[in-house]
Amino acid sequence: MEYNLLGGVWEMTMACNMRCQHCGSSCKEKQDDELNTEEALDLCQQLADLGMQFITLSGGELTLRDDWDTIAKKLTDLGIATSMITNGWLMDDALIQKAKDAGIQTIGISVDGIQKTHDTIRRPGSYERNITNMGKIRNAGMNACVVTTIHEGNFNELEDMYQDFLKAGVNIWQVQLALPMGNFTHHKDLYLEKERPAQIIDFCHSKKDGPIKMCPADCVGYFTVKEIELREAVYGSKSCWQGCHAGKHSIGILCNGDIIGCTSIRGKEYIEGNIRKTPLKEIWESPDSFKWNRQLKKKDLKGFCHDCVYGDTCLGGCTNTRFTYGGDIYSENEYCAYHYDMRECVETINACDDKKELTEFAQSCAGNGHYQQSILATKKLIELDPENLHYQDLFAFLHYQIKDFDSCIEINQGILDKDASYNNAKKGLGLATFMKGETDKGIALIRESLETGTADNYSDLYNVLLSVGKEDEAAAVKEQAMERFSVDITQQ
Repeated sequence: MEYNLLGGVWEMTMACNMRCQHCGSSCKEKQDDELNTEEALDLCQQLADLGMQFITLSGGELTLRDDWDTIAKKLTDLGIATSMITNGWLMDDALIQKAKDAGIQTIGISVDGIQKTHDTIRRPGSYERNITNMGKIRNAGMNACVVTTIHEGNFNELEDMYQDFLKAGVNIWQVQLALPMGNFTHHKDLYLEKERPAQIIDFCHSKKDGPIKMCPADCVGYFTVKEIELREAVYGSKSCWQGCHAGKHSIGILCNGDIIGCTSIRGKEYIEGNIRKTPLKEIWESPDSFKWNRQLKKKDLKGFCHDCVYGDTCLGGCTNTRFTYGGDIYSENEYCAYHYDMRECVETINACDDKKELTEFAQSCAGNGHYQQSILATKKLIELDPENLHYQDLFAFLHYQIKDFDSCIEINQGILDKDASYNNAKKGLGLATFMKGETDKGIALIRESLETGTADNYSDLYNVLLSVGKEDEAAAVKEQAMERFSVDITQQ
């Protein structure tokens, strides 16, 4: 598969003039091996050559680099939409003008609570400076964006912050979860409760039609009605989370030229190369690069994510949330709003060992299109009775309904390995195989199921044949069904 590089985050320096409680990078001093100006400008050209469309410059505190605006201007001159994130401490009229002259479109300033909270987390006097500078940024013709890292210490201040930002002229507010990495690992008392993402989405949704554009970061989601409506309001079209873009459409650049999928996932095992040794194009296009995300499948995930109806699209949401809270990139995402919404159902099913009750619940949910609940109940039934092929048959059907054709094939093949005459598994295997693009093989398997099948088998084959333009064969199947069952399958 060919991957297009669209965006990225460039951590330009580790130098920082603050020591924030939640800093994931534990930034302090400039590193000895940070890219020099010449190397950075060359990297700008390499990014443009790969077709990058947008980038965010950050740190540390990027304005501690004397050449930050030179690098930003190079990027914008190359046609890359460039924004910056700063703690705002050094910001004044001259710095704002530098950003404008460099072609910066958006300046993001970190604000992490009302004045007392923010100044405690960051630096006394920081809040007032940042609020003042928001209006100056707007007056200079750029977007004034606030970036807030939410934890238990500031969650209840969101409404007060919103009112302050309205007065200050903020027009974009990005909210993100504080994750247990870097400095924040020393503040476990501030770790978010699992219901918070859903509540953050509720808050942002309540403001979606207001003057401030509410932008949930990639770690805030997923697949609730309000979350989808919120993304639609932000991006201007109906949109839903499409999985972590790290190494697929975006990259992280560390201050020394190391290339990673995301600047938050910083372990040595996730470094794909360094531009001092290998051209960026070679790193990006290598089949061995970013395999941890490019090759990730729903079946690799654990817990609820493994069984989620949105799993093939979502792939567990933010990788770093899973990694930092769960211990590895395959952990379930317990900070997912949809996961939280389903918690009562999960707890009820886990507590039930009555197969009759579970079967009735699973079948009722399946009939009403509530496939998530049915999948959870059917999985529990299989755990209680692993040899019951009827449970596995229902499990295969449910995975077909949510378009998880790989799992459908695997489950049906498992049934046939135990009972080669299990007709429904043949049909299910054929349908899933057909949907995977193996047309002839899929049709052949469905035909095999006709011998001991019902009118439904004929109906499925009829529709499959029509879908690939085989009208004559479909007509023959229709006649066969009429002869055998006295049923017009086109009316089913």
